Amino acid sequence: IGIPKGERLTDAAVCPNMTSCRALVRRIAPWDHELYERTKSAFRALLESQSPSFHRRLALFREAKQNPRRSKASSRPVCCTRTTKCLDKKAKVWLPRPPGRV
Repeated sequence: IGIPKGERLTDAAVCPNMTSCRALVRRIAPWDHELYERTKSAFRALLESQSPSFHRRLALFREAKQNPRRSKASSRPVCCTRTTKCLDKKAKVWLPRPPGRV
């Protein structure tokens, strides 16, 4: 598949008919399909069992991933020198200090 530089590969470009592609994968790689389904279910259950602070951090991560050009200085948490916590100003929540952060 020839993709111009800077463009992303899409599902439609790889497989225009996802139903038939999924059926093909299920037929030729049943173990891979079963492993994926079990892992996906276990991961979703693990995510749902996490604390509200985890979900706030996950939302911040997803937002940062969506807006990579946003100023890093304004989104950087303020870390307390006496504790091992940092205040995320936007979420207004104390988070564990990132590794290597002083």
